[in-house]
Amino acid sequence: MLILLEGVDGSGKTTLCNQLKEQGLIVEPPVDRLDKFPYSKWLALIAKRDVTVVDRSFITELVYRTIDGKFPGTMNLAEMCGILESCKIILCETDTAFEDSMVRGEDNITNKETSKQIQQVYRIITSMLSKFTEAKTFTYDWKHQTVDDVLKFIYKEE
Repeated sequence: MLILLEGVDGSGKTTLCNQLKEQGLIVEPPVDRLDKFPYSKWLALIAKRDVTVVDRSFITELVYRTIDGKFPGTMNLAEMCGILESCKIILCETDTAFEDSMVRGEDNITNKETSKQIQQVYRIITSMLSKFTEAKTFTYDWKHQTVDDVLKFIYKEE
Protein backbone atom coordinates (compact mmCIF):
# COMPACT_ATOMS: atom_id res chain seq x y z
CA MET A 1 0.00 0.00 0.00
CA LEU A 2 1.20 3.49 -0.81
CA ILE A 3 0.71 6.32 1.63
CA LEU A 4 0.71 9.64 -0.20
CA LEU A 5 1.54 12.68 1.91
CA GLU A 6 0.03 15.78 0.37
CA GLY A 7 -0.45 19.40 1.36
CA VAL A 8 0.60 22.96 0.77
CA ASP A 9 4.16 24.04 1.59
CA GLY A 10 4.64 24.36 5.34
CA SER A 11 1.82 21.97 6.28
CA GLY A 12 4.05 19.39 7.96
CA LYS A 13 4.52 16.77 5.21
CA THR A 14 8.28 16.37 5.45
CA THR A 15 8.25 16.32 9.24
CA LEU A 16 5.52 13.68 9.24
CA CYS A 17 7.42 11.71 6.61
CA ASN A 18 10.52 11.70 8.83
CA GLN A 19 8.46 10.66 11.86
CA LEU A 20 6.91 7.77 9.92
CA LYS A 21 10.39 6.70 8.81
CA GLU A 22 11.45 6.69 12.47
CA GLN A 23 8.50 4.34 13.11
CA GLY A 24 9.98 1.90 10.59
CA LEU A 25 7.95 2.69 7.49
CA ILE A 26 9.64 2.72 4.10
CA VAL A 27 9.92 6.20 2.59
CA GLU A 28 10.46 6.70 -1.14
CA PRO A 29 10.89 9.88 -3.17
CA PRO A 30 8.04 10.77 -5.52
CA VAL A 31 8.18 9.82 -9.17
CA ASP A 32 9.40 12.73 -11.29
CA ARG A 33 6.40 14.42 -12.91
CA LEU A 34 8.22 14.73 -16.23
CA ASP A 35 9.37 11.10 -16.31
CA LYS A 36 8.47 9.43 -19.62
CA PHE A 37 6.92 6.41 -17.90
CA PRO A 38 5.66 7.57 -14.48
CA TYR A 39 2.75 5.10 -14.35
CA SER A 40 5.08 2.09 -14.44
CA LYS A 41 7.24 3.62 -11.69
CA TRP A 42 4.19 4.14 -9.47
CA LEU A 43 3.17 0.53 -10.16
CA ALA A 44 6.65 -0.60 -9.10
CA LEU A 45 6.22 1.21 -5.78
CA ILE A 46 2.90 -0.58 -5.24
CA ALA A 47 4.45 -3.92 -6.19
CA LYS A 48 6.80 -3.72 -3.18
CA ARG A 49 3.81 -4.85 -1.11
CA ASP A 50 5.15 -3.01 1.93
CA VAL A 51 3.57 0.09 3.37
CA THR A 52 5.49 2.77 1.50
CA VAL A 53 5.29 6.50 2.23
CA VAL A 54 5.79 9.04 -0.55
CA ASP A 55 6.19 12.76 0.21
CA ARG A 56 3.98 14.23 -2.56
CA SER A 57 2.64 12.58 -5.67
CA PHE A 58 0.80 13.25 -8.91
CA ILE A 59 -1.91 14.85 -6.76
CA THR A 60 0.52 17.68 -6.10
CA GLU A 61 0.85 18.17 -9.84
CA LEU A 62 -2.92 18.37 -10.26
CA VAL A 63 -3.16 20.95 -7.49
CA TYR A 64 -0.25 23.19 -8.40
CA ARG A 65 -0.90 23.03 -12.14
CA THR A 66 -4.54 23.97 -11.46
CA ILE A 67 -3.20 27.09 -9.76
CA ASP A 68 -0.44 28.05 -12.19
CA GLY A 69 -1.81 26.63 -15.46
CA LYS A 70 1.45 24.89 -16.40
CA PHE A 71 1.84 21.41 -17.92
CA PRO A 72 0.72 18.80 -15.34
CA GLY A 73 3.02 15.91 -16.25
CA THR A 74 2.49 12.80 -18.33
CA MET A 75 0.02 10.67 -16.35
CA ASN A 76 -3.63 10.65 -17.32
CA LEU A 77 -6.58 10.61 -14.91
CA ALA A 78 -7.35 6.92 -15.50
CA GLU A 79 -3.76 6.00 -14.54
CA MET A 80 -3.94 8.19 -11.45
CA CYS A 81 -7.21 6.61 -10.34
CA GLY A 82 -5.75 3.15 -10.94
CA ILE A 83 -2.79 3.93 -8.69
CA LEU A 84 -5.08 5.40 -6.02
CA GLU A 85 -6.88 2.05 -5.69
CA SER A 86 -3.79 0.93 -3.72
CA CYS A 87 -3.27 4.13 -1.75
CA LYS A 88 -4.26 6.04 1.30
CA ILE A 89 -3.91 9.82 1.20
CA ILE A 90 -2.82 11.91 4.15
CA LEU A 91 -3.70 15.55 3.52
CA CYS A 92 -1.56 17.69 5.80
CA GLU A 93 -3.20 20.96 6.80
CA THR A 94 -2.54 23.57 9.41
CA ASP A 95 -3.78 27.11 9.78
CA THR A 96 -0.21 28.45 9.91
CA ALA A 97 1.19 26.63 6.85
CA PHE A 98 2.15 29.82 5.02
CA GLU A 99 3.85 31.34 8.05
CA ASP A 100 5.63 28.06 8.80
CA SER A 101 6.91 27.84 5.22
CA MET A 102 8.24 31.40 5.44
CA VAL A 103 10.08 30.61 8.70
CA ARG A 104 11.72 27.63 6.96
CA GLY A 105 12.82 29.90 4.12
CA GLU A 106 10.65 28.35 1.41
CA ASP A 107 9.96 30.60 -1.52
CA ASN A 108 7.60 28.59 -3.76
CA ILE A 109 4.55 30.45 -2.45
CA THR A 110 4.92 34.16 -1.96
CA ASN A 111 1.68 35.17 -0.26
CA LYS A 112 -0.86 33.81 2.18
CA GLU A 113 -3.77 34.13 -0.27
CA THR A 114 -2.09 31.75 -2.74
CA SER A 115 -1.29 29.33 0.09
CA LYS A 116 -4.95 29.28 1.14
CA GLN A 117 -6.04 28.83 -2.47
CA ILE A 118 -3.70 25.84 -2.86
CA GLN A 119 -5.02 24.36 0.38
CA GLN A 120 -8.59 24.67 -0.93
CA VAL A 121 -7.70 23.05 -4.25
CA TYR A 122 -6.07 20.16 -2.34
CA ARG A 123 -9.35 19.63 -0.48
CA ILE A 124 -11.38 19.64 -3.70
CA ILE A 125 -9.07 17.35 -5.66
CA THR A 126 -8.52 14.81 -2.87
CA SER A 127 -12.25 14.71 -2.21
CA MET A 128 -12.99 14.15 -5.89
CA LEU A 129 -10.34 11.46 -6.28
CA SER A 130 -11.57 9.66 -3.16
CA LYS A 131 -15.08 9.53 -4.62
CA PHE A 132 -13.84 7.82 -7.81
CA THR A 133 -11.40 5.39 -6.20
CA GLU A 134 -10.97 3.27 -3.09
CA ALA A 135 -8.42 5.73 -1.69
CA LYS A 136 -9.19 6.81 1.85
CA THR A 137 -8.16 10.30 2.95
CA PHE A 138 -7.10 11.44 6.39
CA THR A 139 -6.65 15.14 7.14
CA TYR A 140 -3.72 15.62 9.48
CA ASP A 141 -2.97 18.76 11.50
CA TRP A 142 0.25 18.33 13.46
CA LYS A 143 -0.98 20.86 16.03
CA HIS A 144 -3.95 18.69 17.02
CA GLN A 145 -3.00 15.13 16.06
CA THR A 146 -0.08 12.80 16.62
CA VAL A 147 1.92 10.31 14.59
CA ASP A 148 -0.05 7.61 16.43
CA ASP A 149 -3.28 9.01 14.90
CA VAL A 150 -1.68 8.73 11.46
CA LEU A 151 -0.48 5.18 12.13
CA LYS A 152 -3.98 4.16 13.20
CA PHE A 153 -5.31 5.49 9.89
CA ILE A 154 -2.60 3.74 7.90
CA TYR A 155 -3.13 0.34 9.51
CA LYS A 156 -6.91 0.51 9.85
CA GLU A 157 -8.54 -2.27 7.85
CA GLU A 158 -11.55 -1.17 5.84
